[in-house]
Amino acid sequence: MIAMILIAIIFIYVDKKNIRLTADELSSELLTDFEVANKKYLDKKLELYGKVKSYYSFQDKPNLLELETGNSKVKIFCSFLSSKDDSVAATLTYAAPVILSGTFQGNKNQDSPENIYIEASNISIAQD
Repeated sequence: MIAMILIAIIFIYVDKKNIRLTADELSSELLTDFEVANKKYLDKKLELYGKVKSYYSFQDKPNLLELETGNSKVKIFCSFLSSKDDSVAATLTYAAPVILSGTFQGNKNQDSPENIYIEASNISIAQD
């Protein structure tokens, strides 16, 4: 019985832990084998380290923060669950280092596998 409880606790801890990687690492994996990387990360919680490429403000859909990826084929866009985090993202400038916590949404079933989306639950400014 104690062993089952310990296994359950370990499973919950491992399942809730964020996968840590950089935007460059994520884009490289997606570029190497999109299907494998998409299955590996889809709906998983990530802690993503990267640098701001651009911020896009829209009226009729969520604003997006784009991260630099080290290649021109994969673009990583982040939307924000809270207006507070979106406001922080809106103030960031090009190449600002950030840490995002969020859920990997893949390409949202769009025709272009190069456009990847993260639903961010937190953003913070990283130390360079």
